[in-house]
Amino acid sequence: MLFVRLAGCNVGRYEMPEPKTHPIYQPTALPLIESKKHSFCSTFTGQTFLCDTDYHKVGSKSEDDLVALLQGEQHVCVTGGEPFLRNLTPLVLAMQEAGVMVHIETSGTLPLVFPPDPDAHLPTHQPFETDLTPETLGHAGIIKRHMLWITCSPKAGYLPEALADVNEIKILVGPRFIQSWLEKFLAQVPVQLMDRVYLSPINGVEKASNDSLDICLHLLRVFPALKLSAQLHKYIGQR
Repeated sequence: MLFVRLAGCNVGRYEMPEPKTHPIYQPTALPLIESKKHSFCSTFTGQTFLCDTDYHKVGSKSEDDLVALLQGEQHVCVTGGEPFLRNLTPLVLAMQEAGVMVHIETSGTLPLVFPPDPDAHLPTHQPFETDLTPETLGHAGIIKRHMLWITCSPKAGYLPEALADVNEIKILVGPRFIQSWLEKFLAQVPVQLMDRVYLSPINGVEKASNDSLDICLHLLRVFPALKLSAQLHKYIGQR
């Protein structure tokens, strides 16, 4: 899989968050940021943690430049920051034309829309193809939904309606996660997504958190239909 990390985020903040009345807020547990490499992030439940991603801009590449980076990969993951801060249509179309499956990871805080490719001159109301035929497999200017996978990890301010357009959900769980938050959230998850809801422990920038993992394992016993999504690279020391 080729990873494409887009710069910018609409959730992360580089200043210490203001004190909140939310029970998860623990200002003493948040280290001060001495550099601008990692920002503070908040989940949809109000859990505040130090983001392990540096999403500052380091350069610019065109869609063709990114396609040229492919070396036999069958998948490309478009992540951030928040990818939907940009029009992803040209990139998705370019990758799909190259025969590559596109994965997008989003916070769900922005509408999951794909503005039409400005070079396609097609109707604006059709974001995805519907009837796939051999004749439509080329660069038709319409995104092929069967070659697109969207993962939503809901952050503060997420749009519940966005869940209707995603393929899987990844819920971040910290050491003070409350079971009732999960129960309330699952009540609004579309039925067809219930077997693709993952619990992911909130870890440190480089180290895994056993406390977060313990909460995930407890919740999985209570909700056996859910699954675990751990940052394996941190558990095996490959960060």
